[in-house]
Amino acid sequence: MTSDDHNQPLIGPGAPDDDHSMLIEDARERLRREDEQNTEGKKLARRLFVAFALVLVLGIVFYIVLPRYGVRMPAILPILCFGAILIAALARGIDENRNRDDDLDPPISGSF
Repeated sequence: MTSDDHNQPLIGPGAPDDDHSMLIEDARERLRREDEQNTEGKKLARRLFVAFALVLVLGIVFYIVLPRYGVRMPAILPILCFGAILIAALARGIDENRNRDDDLDPPISGSF
């Protein structure tokens, strides 16, 4: 804000009141949103890490351990397992986003 007389910014006790509580609430809301985004990122990273670990373990079992014991299987079996892990990881993320979006949208009430 500037004064019309002196064209200098007004700060301190004589400054006009612009409802500073709204500025604080806006900052708090922005921090809450950032914190929620970080939580979602951590969940996604954890889910992808677990999926990668499962694929790695199953790959070792299917391509190294089982052939040493003479077990032969079609190549489609490990590929289907890897695909199931991928679909499960993606479906869980989509379901969590859908539930989060439903919580954010207020229910529509009344008749049309």
